[in-house]
Amino acid sequence: SDSEGDSNTGANRTEKSSPVSHTLIIFFDKKTGNKPLLKAIKKQGCTLLYKYKEFSGVAVKVDEKHDIDQAIADFKKVKGVTSVNKDGIMQLQ
Repeated sequence: SDSEGDSNTGANRTEKSSPVSHTLIIFFDKKTGNKPLLKAIKKQGCTLLYKYKEFSGVAVKVDEKHDIDQAIADFKKVKGVTSVNKDGIMQLQ
């Protein structure tokens, strides 16, 4: 039963640093396109998870070691970016 407990703590640990909190949804201006954004994603060492075809946006995984709020601030400065949201917390104002 000891080894069972070990695998449990492993599961709990990954849950605590849940990927949701480190995923950003970034919207960009169609006219500018996503090139500057894709460059910034690479530069930040983030992972492009998904490109939304229906609208100009991408889902990005921020490295666990990075401060998510700093990443948001940095992405907001990228040319063409219109908004940056944490995944699962879509502001509907």
